[in-house]
Amino acid sequence: MNKTISINISGFVFNIEEQAYEHLKQYLDKIRNNFNNEEERDEIMADIELRIAELFQEKIAPNKEVIVDEDIVQIQDILGLPEDFASDEDEKYHTESDEKTTNDQNQTTKSKRLFRDTDNATFAGICSGLGYYFNVDRVVFRIIFILLFILFGTGVLLYIILWLVVPEAKTTSDKIEMKGGAVNVESIKEHVSNIKQTISDKSKSANVSEKVRGVVDKSVVVGLSVFQAVSKVFGVGFTIGGIFMFVFLMIILFGNSGIIPFIGPDRIDGIPMLIEIIYPGQEPSLLIFISLILVLTIPIIALVTLGVRILFNYRQNIKIVAWTFAIVWSVAIGILFAYNVQLASNFKSDKQIRYSMPLENAGSDELIISVMEDDQFSNHIDPYDNWGAAELVKVDEEFIYFGLPQLKIIAIQDTGDFRVSIIKESHGATTSEAINNIERIDYPIISKGNKLFLSPYLKMPKEDKLRAQYVRVEILVPRGKIVKFGENIDRVLRHLDDEPIPYATHYEGTEWISLRTNFYKKGSGDYNLYKTFVTNGDELIDKILDGRTEEEPDEQEED
Repeated sequence: MNKTISINISGFVFNIEEQAYEHLKQYLDKIRNNFNNEEERDEIMADIELRIAELFQEKIAPNKEVIVDEDIVQIQDILGLPEDFASDEDEKYHTESDEKTTNDQNQTTKSKRLFRDTDNATFAGICSGLGYYFNVDRVVFRIIFILLFILFGTGVLLYIILWLVVPEAKTTSDKIEMKGGAVNVESIKEHVSNIKQTISDKSKSANVSEKVRGVVDKSVVVGLSVFQAVSKVFGVGFTIGGIFMFVFLMIILFGNSGIIPFIGPDRIDGIPMLIEIIYPGQEPSLLIFISLILVLTIPIIALVTLGVRILFNYRQNIKIVAWTFAIVWSVAIGILFAYNVQLASNFKSDKQIRYSMPLENAGSDELIISVMEDDQFSNHIDPYDNWGAAELVKVDEEFIYFGLPQLKIIAIQDTGDFRVSIIKESHGATTSEAINNIERIDYPIISKGNKLFLSPYLKMPKEDKLRAQYVRVEILVPRGKIVKFGENIDRVLRHLDDEPIPYATHYEGTEWISLRTNFYKKGSGDYNLYKTFVTNGDELIDKILDGRTEEEPDEQEED
């Protein structure tokens, strides 16, 4: 059983055994005596005691609360023995052997640690700290960050993250470790002496011209004031902008504000539902949603935190919080990446199947094409309008509805009957899965006499997910036969041959004739020409269409 006492070193209180305390006191007294002739003795001793306090904190653990004599011996090994160094007056008495021993011990360095070098900082000291860590000029890193900002827009975010995560080199020990030196008595003495010499050099330089110094001082004060004012503006901007982005993001993620056109109570009911019908499986939806929230909100929180720290000059160390956020953000990114890789594999195979549909009156000279009443969306949504078309997606408990079917009408040279085909396409992880998705696409078409009724939407089981399913109806129109657009035809995407119809709407009631593998609208010169000479045979029509002038149709029509 040993007696313990409490001591205060650099503001930290430790419990130490009495024998260890005597050993430590003798050690510090010897060091102080070695620096009796040094003007910066007090500064050196203060830094040494701070270093000892740091080493004591490393020794303390839940199962060890008292500093013992063995700890003092280890600290002496780290900092060096008093006889291993001396003041400048005593150095000339060192033997070559003593110098070699001292140099070997002082050259024992620790691994470099990354700190922010605020002594040489432009903003937060990140570039200067990285320069010391990688032994590269700080200007190189400043150029890299500027290029990252200009070319990729990531430089600011990366700088902010490092600002929050990397600690500032505040103490002498931090600054020595930042440069890769061993933190011992000799290195502390050298660091303090360098600071003193730097201050002395600056002082001598300043005495050369008192007027110049006055101007420079005033410029520094003005520059500092401007910098502080600008930093406050940035602080306000970061804080208010971050809060605005956070509120906006929450509205998008949890509200039905109508900002995203396909999200709404009568469409896709929220982001979680969108995730459910896109990503494979049923269970991961909540995990993906939470990961998405973390990936989007953590940078915004970091931006607001930075703004508050700048605005209120808050210097409290938040390294633990910053590292926690960085780890959580990285894990969330990893989760999203893994699920997106899995999602991409579900689009690996692409399959298309064509179905032929018999018409009730395929031999008729005219086919009227209409679109059924839309009981899921609206007859009046324009599929050619990007914003309106985005509303043509809907999900209920059983099905996904997609209101963008396509209609393609093709003029052919022969004189047979109308022919109708339905082309269905889907993606899947395998060809078999893509085929199964196609077979479960429901798209009804009704043929009555010379009328064809198309559905305004297709639907598929909810468990099939969205795998780029679509339906296209192709109608082959023989030469000389007429296609008439009926009711609600503007609710489907229409193409004549390989070109989309030049006007998206108002085609209900129009008639188009197939003539020489092209379509001509009723009322045009070509259409009337065909009707006038229909009894004279195809050869005369070809001759006139090949060689007539623009004025000829009207003259021939009058004849």
